[in-house]
Amino acid sequence: MGLPIHDQVGRLLGGVEVIVGFGALSTGFVPFLLAQGIMYAAFLGWVLLAKMKALPMESCGCLGTPDTPPYWGHMVVDSIAVISSLGVALSGQGRRLFEGPPSEMAAGLALVVLGAALSWVVIGDGARLYGALKP
Repeated sequence: MGLPIHDQVGRLLGGVEVIVGFGALSTGFVPFLLAQGIMYAAFLGWVLLAKMKALPMESCGCLGTPDTPPYWGHMVVDSIAVISSLGVALSGQGRRLFEGPPSEMAAGLALVVLGAALSWVVIGDGARLYGALKP
């Protein structure tokens, strides 16, 4: 975007994202869920703006590799994350992942693992495929 931002700011923001995500997942506390939704919305806006301006973006670094450029899959995953995070926060129905009977905890954990795996495929493999198919 051409903003004069130091690399350390990006690393700090990444650390805050991890803390907020862990807090939302482990506690279901509404302020964590709101912060998570806002952070996803901000990233979604950032990617949309960059795409609209046709800014050259080699990689977002989302998966720790330099070959993962932002593309439509990021927008889909982030849109789902915004809707989910803010929806749960506004409904006040947030709950801890490890709460309830063992069967519910196992189902919740399985859902998190499945969601992470699907996000990895959509963002990582999808971005590489998209990049390979671009003329």
